[in-house]
Amino acid sequence: MNKETAFSYQLSAFSMKRIWNFVVTAVVATASIGWAATALPAQSVDPIAQQIDSKDPAQIQRAVATIRNRLLAASPDDRKAAVQGLAQQGHWLEKLKEAQQQEEIVRLAQEATLAVPWDVWLVEYVQYYRAQALLKLGRP
Repeated sequence: MNKETAFSYQLSAFSMKRIWNFVVTAVVATASIGWAATALPAQSVDPIAQQIDSKDPAQIQRAVATIRNRLLAASPDDRKAAVQGLAQQGHWLEKLKEAQQQEEIVRLAQEATLAVPWDVWLVEYVQYYRAQALLKLGRP
């Protein structure tokens, strides 16, 4: 075998190895993306958010009553979950703000603060909405 042929075989082997690595990487990446897509839970519909979004006063009052009941739960974990629904997960305070329910925001923020006074971030979040609602009501 002469030097040109040996070099050609080495180059072919090197190219084939690079192509193989690319194919394996693409297959693994595609499989990972497919797995992640099937592993993610489907977005569940939040009934409280739906009630608030309905803009129906009776539905909004039911949503507020549900939130209030959750804030009064015996378990600290249940109370924290309710405040997280107000603040993070469901953004119920934001939805109440969009529905012009300033008085309810003020009351729920106070109840949420009493429900989880140890969680400074959540208290800060709900108090921000309380302050905004009070300003909107003209009661700074």
